[in-house]
Amino acid sequence: MPFYKGHTINLGKKYDIERIEKASAWHKDPEKVRLSKEKISKKLKNRVFSLETIEKMRKSATGRRLSAESIRKRTLKQAGENHYRWEGDNIGYGGIHQWLKKIYGKADKCEICGIDNEERMYHWALKKDCKYERKRENFMMVCVPCHRMYDGNHFQKGYIPWNKDVLQKTIEKIDKVK
Repeated sequence: MPFYKGHTINLGKKYDIERIEKASAWHKDPEKVRLSKEKISKKLKNRVFSLETIEKMRKSATGRRLSAESIRKRTLKQAGENHYRWEGDNIGYGGIHQWLKKIYGKADKCEICGIDNEERMYHWALKKDCKYERKRENFMMVCVPCHRMYDGNHFQKGYIPWNKDVLQKTIEKIDKVK
């Protein structure tokens, strides 16, 4: 019977608390749930469903949410080389940086000047004479000023170093890294 406006659900039926608690306790026992699922699977094995029945089953499953454990298992199963869009080392700039952030975290210190101030911004920078590959040793964490100098962009129009002594020391450290 379809639901219509004004319809009262379970009119006249009485539920006792004991029966409800017993039913909900059954679902909390994983062994009982597993045995029940196996029993149902055995009965449904090799059974052919009509298109109408398949459509009803699809609609009944719409909107269900997976548990956190199921999502974690699915994610691990489809991660890395098992993912259908895995490109290996044939990957672009954005993909490499996304991989670095995911595996090694956000850059949080400078490997050139040694500063690890939380207020400063840090980048993952490709080392000279290295290729964009999924190797941590090809990259280093650097602060923005050191990254600019390391890449050779510190002679931009209008650039005035705020402290020439610090600039000279940083350039010397960069030359050592190169």
